[in-house]
Amino acid sequence: MKAAFKKSVILFLSLCIAIESIACGGGGYYMDYDMLFDRNILFDNGKKTTTYNAWVYNSEFYAEDSPRIQNTESWATYLENVYRKEDLERFIYRSSGVKFDKTKEQKRLRSKRMSDTDISKKETLFLDFIAYALKVEKVISDNTPDPWAEEVKEINLTDFNDRITEGKALIKAVKDDFMKERYAFQLIKLYRYSNQFEDAEKTYKTYFSNSTSLIGYWAMEHYAGILMKQNKPFEANYYFIKVYTNCPSKRESSYLSMQLDSEEDFKKTLALFTETEEKMALHYVRSMQTKALGLEDMQIISKTLGNHEYARIIMTHEINKLEKGLLTEDESDDKQDEKLLAEQLGNYTKDLIAFNEEMLAKDGEDQFWHLSLAYLYYLNGQHAKCSALLEKIHPKTPDFQKQHTIIYIVNYLGTRQTLTEIDENIIGEKLFALNGNSVSYPFLHDEREENYYETDEYNTVNQFIFRQIYKRSQTKNAFLELIFSGQTISDLQSEYLYDNDEKSEKPSELAHIDQVLNDLAKTPETTLSIYAANYFFYNYDYSRNSNLDFEQCEQQLKEFKATLLMRDPDRLQEAVAIFRELPKNMQGESIYGDPFKFDLKNPGFDRFDENRYSQPSMTKYELAKTLNELNKKKSTAKDYYNLGLAYYNTSYYGLQWKAMAYYRSSYAPNGFYSMKTAQVFFKKALAFGKLTDEQEAQIYFMLARCEQHEYTQKNGEITAYFDSNNRFSFDTYMGNMRSDGAFSNFEILDRNYRNTAFYDELINECYYFNYYIN
Repeated sequence: MKAAFKKSVILFLSLCIAIESIACGGGGYYMDYDMLFDRNILFDNGKKTTTYNAWVYNSEFYAEDSPRIQNTESWATYLENVYRKEDLERFIYRSSGVKFDKTKEQKRLRSKRMSDTDISKKETLFLDFIAYALKVEKVISDNTPDPWAEEVKEINLTDFNDRITEGKALIKAVKDDFMKERYAFQLIKLYRYSNQFEDAEKTYKTYFSNSTSLIGYWAMEHYAGILMKQNKPFEANYYFIKVYTNCPSKRESSYLSMQLDSEEDFKKTLALFTETEEKMALHYVRSMQTKALGLEDMQIISKTLGNHEYARIIMTHEINKLEKGLLTEDESDDKQDEKLLAEQLGNYTKDLIAFNEEMLAKDGEDQFWHLSLAYLYYLNGQHAKCSALLEKIHPKTPDFQKQHTIIYIVNYLGTRQTLTEIDENIIGEKLFALNGNSVSYPFLHDEREENYYETDEYNTVNQFIFRQIYKRSQTKNAFLELIFSGQTISDLQSEYLYDNDEKSEKPSELAHIDQVLNDLAKTPETTLSIYAANYFFYNYDYSRNSNLDFEQCEQQLKEFKATLLMRDPDRLQEAVAIFRELPKNMQGESIYGDPFKFDLKNPGFDRFDENRYSQPSMTKYELAKTLNELNKKKSTAKDYYNLGLAYYNTSYYGLQWKAMAYYRSSYAPNGFYSMKTAQVFFKKALAFGKLTDEQEAQIYFMLARCEQHEYTQKNGEITAYFDSNNRFSFDTYMGNMRSDGAFSNFEILDRNYRNTAFYDELINECYYFNYYIN
């Protein structure tokens, strides 16, 4: 193999998103690139437990409760379906630490019966087993080492052996094969986690050698884990594959437990199999790794099993790998690497096309292979072939229709350098049709959420398509740039703190909004621009509208502009004028509590939010009017002080932060975090004079708060340094604040206001001031 070709293969493999090594035991992975050939659609969103789909983020198939569901179904069958599965699940899976009283539990269980069938003997066996299983779980839990602990936890063998002795007696006493397997499974767990591997192996071979029951495969997975612990990876892989093939509820865990780090691992594991399907399962598992391209395994599987789901899933996975390289716009600094990579991606695309064409020749009825070939033609730049094939496909399911539509849209864009108004209307109609007039692509979201259609979550289809569309724009248009950014208005509104260098590079938000509004007025309302606007401005006010027009977009932008204007006291009149012209439901959400109120205690945001409805409220518009009137008439120290309080309380640090922002981060200041306006008003209140010592002390405390917030914005939160196990860091931080002059207002309070009642109250309530003076 030529060195250049070897290098290109390595470059290509470096792009492939999958589980880096099965032996790593990691969880799922996030598709952070454009994935337009959507596995969630093509494989029924992972809902069927008969599927071999190994993508662990299919939440419904690989949900944490999958083993619980299958286990409950097994018990329901054993108990002759006298109980509803839901009731049995709640009975079996209970909170730990609750004492199991057999008499009470029997009464509780029987209260859920659905028929009078006499299964009293089985009920007794079931209750005895649950009581024992809970004891086993406690022993294992108590002896599970903490991965973060510095010292290794010693296993209490006495605890394990007591439960083992009890389990042996119980298994000997029962005649029921189902119950014998259940007890044997508990014994294997006890032996495994107490490192008594020989006894575990003996128990497995005694009770499960020929078992094909659910619990038999669960026991097999534990046995495989023991073999892996004993440094027998090939034998362990052999049993993990059997579990993977035959037990849906343990498919994910067995997949992640295998060790296939090399070709030798693969060959030695493969040599152990006699069953054809299990051999092919091993080929499938290997193909899902980053370390190998899947074409060879796919060819072997299709030659052996024909049009098997393994082959279809591998093809999807290989296409997703190609997408990472062909659709992502990251540029390499090494042009030679870039050229080699492009060549290898092109070669591999052609190889996949050739294989796909062979599959279609063998099975022309399966629409999956039609769709995958059409998409491969698109990726390879064969737009005419893609269009011709799409015309022949008449999707048989709504899901396949969605995938067909996605391919149609991207291929249509691929044939046009610029877009006419007719083009935009065609694409817009197709995008709306994807989701029944919804702009969020539901198959990328969690269906268990009640309003999963109504979300502004990252949408890979829109992201890619919008990017391609804006490239074809012939004029610079801030409004189109915004709505085709792939983001939403919530991204625009979630402003974060930036340093002075970043600030100098960032355009004025108000100037940007003005430009967007100007360009919006010049933008024609095509179906495509309406679709993009719906996606960008998607929120709860309009979530049930399938058609958000430009007037409503303008209103949301103006409401945002008015909110930004409120932050500047000199522009309050402009904010009021904008709010006045907006519909009532757009005049800002309710602001709870009194923004003009002084509170010495640190704000409790969560508690305040829970009890907000007991507080007085006003809209943003009403608050803007009140602030504007007070700002115009200010003529006393109290007026200035109240304005200072209002601008502090509506900042990131105050309970009324929603008046000036839309989102409050818990880990970094965002939104309206500047202390400048509040400080100006507090200082003017002091300069005006005619205040009591108590009032002056309060103002200096508020200035101290502002001073400390400004310091932490540049140096990190104080709380991040306060750790009882590392007091030195906290002391160092506070010492730095003192030396940097960030306690200047504390110094004034301590020097001039010791005789005030407020000073005594401050010592009791403010930890930082107490720390400062001591």
